[in-house]
Order: sequence, then structure tokens, then C-alpha cells
Amino acid sequence: MNSLTTTSIVDIPLARIRIINPRGRGKKQHAAIVESIASVGLKRPITVTPHVEPGSDTSYDLVCGQGRIEAVRLLGHTSIPARLVNTDVNGCLEMGLIENVARRNHAPIELLRDVGAMVKSGQSLPEVAAKVGLSISYLQSILTLLEQGEERLVAAVERGRVPIGLAISIARSTVSGSSDSSGTGV
Repeated sequence: MNSLTTTSIVDIPLARIRIINPRGRGKKQHAAIVESIASVGLKRPITVTPHVEPGSDTSYDLVCGQGRIEAVRLLGHTSIPARLVNTDVNGCLEMGLIENVARRNHAPIELLRDVGAMVKSGQSLPEVAAKVGLSISYLQSILTLLEQGEERLVAAVERGRVPIGLAISIARSTVSGSSDSSGTGV
């Protein structure tokens, strides 16, 4: 992670937090978060990093905790406890990715898009694989599918419905089939 320094936990107005990498959330999962916070309170603070623009008040970029922000906002809160870290955009992305890997029911496509973004930001595939605990060959295969726009195949692989080798073969045949000049599409 680039220049990570953890500071204290402070209460931050929700209006000053920017969600820089928004994620979709299932209604059931979101309802469970809201119910938990409503009944027992916020168990864990969100994580943010300061975002300073000259001539304006400090705002904060969200690193981890979008579901918690959405839940407390829905419950009528105007601020939220947050752990402040000083890091750059790559550090934010990495921390968010690590939290997604740790979550049991993360969305595979979001996880893999984050891996792709880390690679595009200059981190090597072996570095990323070591950080997220996945094999290099698995990441290479999945990134190949994503680069070819095969998100449904990636999702099928992640659910265990299609073996990775078959998904890659399908993706390759789809690419080969798209250049078919016979007009049959086969």
C-alpha cells in the first residue's frame, strides 16, 4: 500500500464523504445491515482518507464501508464514526479489495474488476495475487475473461457452474466466431 498511516477514529458528516468506487448491493443484504445498525448500533467504523481541494473544506474519500454509510443515512443519521487513514488512490483501492476478499458473500465481478484496476494502476499480478490470496494463474484466466467482456462466464465460474478452462474456451470461440465471414455466426 502506498503511504498508509492510520490515525484516530472521528465522527464525520455524511455530506463530506465521497464514495469513489460505488458498489451495488442486494436488497436482502442491505436490509440486514440496516436492521443490525438499528438494533445494536454501528459495530465497526468506516474507513476514509482525507481529500483536500484548495479553497474548500476537507472532504473524505471512502475506503471501506459503503453499506454502513447507506444504512446510517437511511436511519436518519447525519454523521458516522470513521477511521482516518492517509493513503493515495491505489491504497484506497487495495484496502477496499482486501475487505471484499474477506467478506464471505462478495460480488465476484466487483472483486475481479478491483483486481483489474490494481493491475492497471501498475501493480504486478504476483503482487496482487499475494495480497488477495488467489493464484496468479486463476487471476490471469479471470482477467482474460473480463478483458473480453465475458462477465456472465466469470460469474458462472465463480458460482462453480462452469470450469475456468471451459469458460476460457467458450470466450476464445466467441472471439473467433465474431470474425467469421461466412455469415453463419459459427
